Amino acid sequence: MDDKLRIGVAGSGIGRQHIQAYQTLPERFEVVAICDLDEAKARTLATADHIPQVTADFAELCRMDDLDVIDICTPSYLHFAQIRQALEAGKYV
Repeated sequence: MDDKLRIGVAGSGIGRQHIQAYQTLPERFEVVAICDLDEAKARTLATADHIPQVTADFAELCRMDDLDVIDICTPSYLHFAQIRQALEAGKYV
């Protein structure tokens, strides 16, 4: 049985540090997606950290069936709306 939490990270600024922290506990976490408005920046991060899915659309991140948790690493003024959207999509935040 695999008890790993599958993580999608929104924001590739401070999100990079979150990804690195998750990767220190591979038996507990797997980062499977990165989301950033700057898709090129997200793709660069995904390549460097072996993250299979990239999107520039937060709604698309919320629709990904293979995520358990969305780690919101965006500017704080976006948090309330993004948390609500992720919770409505059935994700942990």
